[in-house]
Amino acid sequence: MKNLISTLLSAFLVLSNLFVFAQGNPEPIAKEIIKAYQKQDLNKLKVHATAMVQNGLVDGYFKTNDAKLLVAMAKDWDGTINEIRYQRISIMGTSPLLAFAHFGDLPGGKVKVATLTSLKESPWKAFTFGITDMDKEEFLSLLKEIPTEKESKPKPAAKGPDTPIKGFSVEMANGETYSNPSLDRLKASLKTLDDDNFFLILNSSNGFLQTTISEQGYIVQHNHGDGMFEAKSYFTFEMLIDIFEKYLNNDDWKDVDSWVGM
Repeated sequence: MKNLISTLLSAFLVLSNLFVFAQGNPEPIAKEIIKAYQKQDLNKLKVHATAMVQNGLVDGYFKTNDAKLLVAMAKDWDGTINEIRYQRISIMGTSPLLAFAHFGDLPGGKVKVATLTSLKESPWKAFTFGITDMDKEEFLSLLKEIPTEKESKPKPAAKGPDTPIKGFSVEMANGETYSNPSLDRLKASLKTLDDDNFFLILNSSNGFLQTTISEQGYIVQHNHGDGMFEAKSYFTFEMLIDIFEKYLNNDDWKDVDSWVGM
């Protein structure tokens, strides 16, 4: 079965057509979804599926390999939801809310969860096909309460300025490149920007943040799969350090300025 991250990514394109979802208490809908798999009730499952997913809920669905795994997970369910945790994600300029209802355990430190989604407090619907597994540690890292529009997963503990941070890499105009930068090394690299070494790119798994110098100040741009955007303001060096530090720490770096599409 696909892991949770793969399921989320494959569902992102679907989300643009899912805007018929719910807020409030997701537990009753989670129970209905699990019951639908437990009893292999296609009509009940369709009631709680989004429009795009309904296209895949055809006769014989429960005989497919993917559905058989979900049916097996629901088979011995005792009717209890152990705990519900939440996450808000950002996709295509929207912030859908996800709910994960833990209803059982699996070997290898995994848990069974019913997955639901809601946008702008609309009724809860099954997220993708409604059931998946996930690492228990990942489940416990999610929020216990429904987050606001700006909240998502809890932020990781702050790292020391000399701690290499995995998942990032740096490219500079002078040809220098390196991976896993520490904050101290990144600051030192930013200080070297001049007319010859005129740009720095900080790459992440989701995209990149970059800067170049100008007579008015530092120009800052980013691209995360939805096109190139440029900060409205020219940055001072202190502002530049602030946004790159926030980006490196997965903090709210976009709030530092407003952005214009290029």
